[in-house]
This record gives sequence, C-alpha cells and structure tokens, in this order.
Amino acid sequence: MNLWLEIDDPAAVAPARRRAKQAARDLGLSETRQEEAAIAATEAATNVLRHGRGGRFLIQALRLPRGARLVLIAADDGNGIADPDRMMRDGESGSGTAGLGLGGMQRLSDRFDLWTQPGKGTITVCEFAAPGAQLSREGVDLAALTVCHPAETRCGDAWSVRETPQGTDVLLCDGLGHGASAAEEAEEVITTCAADSGSPEQVLSRASRVLSGRRGAVASALRIRPGLDILEFGGVGNIATFKVSGGVSKRFPVRDGRLGGPPLHAFGEETTLMPGDLIIMHTDGIATIRTGDLPAGLFSRAPLTIAAALMHWNFRGRDDAGIVVLRVNKTR
Repeated sequence: MNLWLEIDDPAAVAPARRRAKQAARDLGLSETRQEEAAIAATEAATNVLRHGRGGRFLIQALRLPRGARLVLIAADDGNGIADPDRMMRDGESGSGTAGLGLGGMQRLSDRFDLWTQPGKGTITVCEFAAPGAQLSREGVDLAALTVCHPAETRCGDAWSVRETPQGTDVLLCDGLGHGASAAEEAEEVITTCAADSGSPEQVLSRASRVLSGRRGAVASALRIRPGLDILEFGGVGNIATFKVSGGVSKRFPVRDGRLGGPPLHAFGEETTLMPGDLIIMHTDGIATIRTGDLPAGLFSRAPLTIAAALMHWNFRGRDDAGIVVLRVNKTR
C-alpha cells in the first residue's frame, strides 16, 4: 500500500483498519497479529481524527535483509500532546477513541514510537514484525517509505537494500514521470543494479548504458563498508542525499542527467562516518529538506520516525515520493 489515506471523516477509520489487517495477512502474520494490527490502526486513525483535526495514515511493508515488518504511520498537524508520558499511561486514551490508548498501542506493537510537539502535530509509528524478522538496530538501522502520486496506484519511486561482503548497499531511484510506466522504469533500475557488485559510481554508470534508449530514471546509490566508518556514494539526477553528523548537514553533489539517456559517468564521492551519523535520501516528490528548519530533537529519533515526519511535512502531492533514512550504529 503506497497511498496516504486521508483521515478527515469518521468513515475513513474503517478503511484504515481493513487495509492494515489485509497488509498484515499479506505479510504472513498470524490471525492474532492481524487483528492486533487492525486494532492499532483503528486507534491511531481515530486519534488523528479526534485530536489532530484530521491527518494522514500510511500502511507499508518494510522489507529488509533481516526480515520484513508491517509499518503503520499516523500523522497530523494538530496541537500536539503537551504531556506524552501521561498519555502513554493506561486509561488516558481520551474521549471518542477506541479506548486502547497509546500505551496499549505500544504493547500491541513489536516496536512503537511517538513524536509530538505542541503546535507542530504528532507522528505515531507502529511496527509488526513478520515471522522470523529481527528488529535489532545494531549496525545500519534503515527505514524507507514510498508514496504514490494521489491519482495513481503504482509508485514510480523505489528503493532497495542488500548486504554483501563489500558492505551494505542502498539504492533510491525515481522513474521519470509517475504511475505504471515510471514504476516499470524504477523496477528495471533496481533489477539492473542488483546484478552489479561494483562501487555505487560504477553501478550507476553501467546501469545507464544498459538502460540506454528507455524512458529512464534518476538514482542515487551508496555503500557503507563493513567497518561502518566509510561511505561510498554515487548519484545521477535530482535525488537529494545528505549526511547529518553532530548537527551539521553535508549535501552530496550529483551528476546531471538520467539513467538511460546520453552517455554519462555518475558522480562519485567517499566520506567518513561516525557512530550516530544519519544519511537521508529523497526524491523530488518531497520538497527540499532544510535541516535548520526542523524541530529540535527529531534527528535523535528512530530512522522510521524521521522518515515518517519528513514524508508527511514535505510531501508535494503532485508526484510519487520516496525517502530513505539510515543511522550508522556500532555493533556491540
């Protein structure tokens, strides 16, 4: 599911519940976990409607090398929660909700996060792990979200992640245009790059030649080496990629052009990493992110919460959108 569900009417809660349960079923969760995901979705969507004056709900399967998980995101631009610790206690669900409360949502979820700020709104994130999935945040902790153009059912933005002896490889691409044709281009880029074990710069340069004559795409790729201290980057076109380290943001340059267009050599760069560094990649379906304008403390949250907040606040609404957020953590 790659569409924002607009939660602006009580009738919108039932579709959120139904689609969350179906997504849990599709991911292989047990009947009990399917129902628990549906309950969490009902509570989250109701909270958005009652306390956030309406907002959005997003359901996605996040497929990572350590296993898949169902992600439920509720976002609003309401008044926020003045005392989130109190609202996490049992019995503090507020009037008009399903009665579960934030604390109950946390207990149902395998992983739960809440970001709120008075006057800025609230982001609620629930994760339900598929059978066999590992939720450890050691090493590279990564989250990614894609959202369709509001008039489409297929998303032309796509991402991939793989772990190889060379490191952790991440790719974000944007098929030109939106809808089914763009989705096919993005899928072709993902497939082509997956068969190449070269550096990010080499992978994109060779992919452009393989895709010559096609509609094309723009893409950025990175590799985090096994020691987690070096990042290799390659980029073609207008995928924005930047590193946040110690509160300082560094944006990576890219080569103008597109994969599949005139011959080109992807821009490449290498940089050092420190524990706690964030890497953020996003397509142009998300408005330019200016880190200095973001709420204090957001970048200390989990990558999925950061991705959800940035997607909600910056979604343009006239194109597909994709974002990848990862944090580099040292293993124990």
